[in-house]
Amino acid sequence: MSAEREHAMTIPSLGPERSHPTETLATRRARPGIGATLAGLVSLLVTSGCAGTADEPASTSTSAASEREPALVLGTDAQRLYERLLVRDGAPSCAALVEGVDEPVAPLLEITERVTAPPSAGMRAAECLLEDHALELEPTLTGWVTHEATMGFALLVLDHLDTLDPALGERLARAALAGENAERARTRIARSERHHALAETSEPTPSTGGTR
Repeated sequence: MSAEREHAMTIPSLGPERSHPTETLATRRARPGIGATLAGLVSLLVTSGCAGTADEPASTSTSAASEREPALVLGTDAQRLYERLLVRDGAPSCAALVEGVDEPVAPLLEITERVTAPPSAGMRAAECLLEDHALELEPTLTGWVTHEATMGFALLVLDHLDTLDPALGERLARAALAGENAERARTRIARSERHHALAETSEPTPSTGGTR
């Protein structure tokens, strides 16, 4: 078919999607097909999806970093000890933890009282207080073993009874048995080689009901 005749042929409009009622066959052939149009849309969607994914690792990394930061501002020495407690290859020894800190009791106590994340930081600080400063901190330890709010520290103290001064260990065990968590305390004290008799002879907290 000659070019002149092809241009002379027209295709009637079949609906609103046609661009012009006298569209020629050559014009129709030049328009992109449905397959090409779908391929273009798929390419656009894939590109957009990849662009969104590329930003995700950075956002996740920022969130993870913020979770490791303390929720409040600590004193200078407490902050230094806290940073040392964040190491991932195991908690440092107590000597290594407080190295360079002339008065470690106050910053260690600050960590136990104020730091909640990670929980291991406060527990390790408490262990070092038990290891090196238990006698001077008897009022603090007594508070730990008697109150519900400090049950985690209470169990830590009761698990270390045999490492403490014997008289101090006995006083703490008795305080725990008279405290808010006497039954849980009794279970831990029963494991002590030195003070287990206290758990065996101490009477459970009496009920409010009458006796028969």
